[in-house]
Amino acid sequence: MEIFCKSNFLLLYFVITFVVQNSYADVCQICLCSSTGDTTISINCNKINFTSINIIRFGLVSAEYNGTLGALDLSETSITYIVADMFETSKYLKILNLSHNHLQEIKSSVFKNLNNLKVLDLSNNKIKTIQSFYLPSLEVLDLSNNAIDDLDFEFQKSYPQLHDLRMSHNNLSDSINGTLTLLTQLRHLDLSCNYFNLYDENFKFLTQLITLNLSHNAIEVLEKKKFPDNLTCLDVGFNSLTTFPNNLGKIQTLNLEYNKIRNFDNFTSELTELKYLNISGNLLKNLPDTPFFYLKTVDLSFNNFEIIPPALNNKNYPALENLILSENPLQKIEFYSNLDIKSLIIRNINHLTQIHEKAFRKLNKNSNHCVNLTLANNNLSDIHENTLKGLNLCFLDLKNNQFSYLPKKMFDSKLKSTEFGVDLEGNPFNCNCSLQWMLDDFVPWLYFKRPALLLDLRCMAPEDFRGMRMVHWHKWKNQVFCEKSSLQSSRMIVEPSAILGSGYNSITLHTSDGMVVVLIVAVIVLLLLVVTGIITAKRLALRRTRINRRF
Repeated sequence: MEIFCKSNFLLLYFVITFVVQNSYADVCQICLCSSTGDTTISINCNKINFTSINIIRFGLVSAEYNGTLGALDLSETSITYIVADMFETSKYLKILNLSHNHLQEIKSSVFKNLNNLKVLDLSNNKIKTIQSFYLPSLEVLDLSNNAIDDLDFEFQKSYPQLHDLRMSHNNLSDSINGTLTLLTQLRHLDLSCNYFNLYDENFKFLTQLITLNLSHNAIEVLEKKKFPDNLTCLDVGFNSLTTFPNNLGKIQTLNLEYNKIRNFDNFTSELTELKYLNISGNLLKNLPDTPFFYLKTVDLSFNNFEIIPPALNNKNYPALENLILSENPLQKIEFYSNLDIKSLIIRNINHLTQIHEKAFRKLNKNSNHCVNLTLANNNLSDIHENTLKGLNLCFLDLKNNQFSYLPKKMFDSKLKSTEFGVDLEGNPFNCNCSLQWMLDDFVPWLYFKRPALLLDLRCMAPEDFRGMRMVHWHKWKNQVFCEKSSLQSSRMIVEPSAILGSGYNSITLHTSDGMVVVLIVAVIVLLLLVVTGIITAKRLALRRTRINRRF
């Protein structure tokens, strides 16, 4: 009996030893292991579908590597729970990614002893509540895309070094009663896509806060007293603001897109350091005559501007570089005040059909730098030959409009000096004699300058040329667009020398040098085929003769 028990014990010992040894061997076959450059290793198990056996294996294997494990990625592995003591001895672990799984709850004991953990990603799970777990070195915590509706009051005490907190796409509201505002060391906070209205929430005590994202909430009013003085980037897009916010201190980047702002009532210019302003998707019809001295980029697209606001001038916007006016009901394009910029974008205005001579006369009037001019995806069919006169262009984009003709005079030496070329693709050009200049001048210049912009530069008329790319005729000597034969597309022209009834007709074929080369090559190939056929036939005949001799 004693011998039997000892035998069973030895058998059990060997089985356990075998499982552990095989587990050690399997971890870097299942996952990707690599050195991080110091004494620690990184294990990447992204998208490995763990079964319960694999979880056990990983637990056993991690025991081997716990002393040197520095980074662990278990994202998209279909994990539904974390074993309580799984990371108990992973004292060097700095980065842990558990995102895109099916976790609903995490016990506080799971992260016990992870005193060196700096980055923890729990995003895209099904977590409803967060238990406070003390992580003294944690700097980045991502809880976005969960179902969290409340925070433990001890939350702020658990992460003394936390400076980046991401909680977008949860169910948070002002009811969290100031829990977040106690995280005074925070520098970046993302609360987008929740249910905040800021009636009660106050962020002014987050004195280190630099960026704050409150987009996609239910905010109606912004008040300076709710924000810290050091805040430089504020995103409140997709809310319910009706007036332009005042007194936001040192904000440099302000996103107000898709609110309900109609005007700048009672606006006082205290945004003295604002550099980027996105106010697209609102209800603005005009701009106040107020200076924004440091503003470099302004997006005014998707508003109700019928004319380009006269307040857009060098006096109010001396540092402006990028202006976006797309998707507005502009009746015409014309700058009424001098404005120096580096980029102008006006796209997707269907009723805009022409650009008159004075459109850009006051644009970059006294500037030495060039401008990128984008007028793509409109319904433009007419542009005055002097519209671009005197304008120093880096790049001109007129693609996807309705131009069938462009005046040759527009393509002057000034336009040829553009650094990045001219894009005329996607227009229904009528390739007749009036556009022969494009084959003679424009296509060769663009072929050298930026050939990629010739890929979709095509003719839509006459019928013989429909769909053909203009680069097809590059370096052809004939005046192709000025010839009238229905066979122009193949470059072989049939000309009857006399009318019917003259007794006979003569046919004259004009071919290009390219056609002659093609004919010569075809003849050579044909001769080679004939010679090959003769040689092959002789060999077959000789083989048959030898076979017949055997019999």
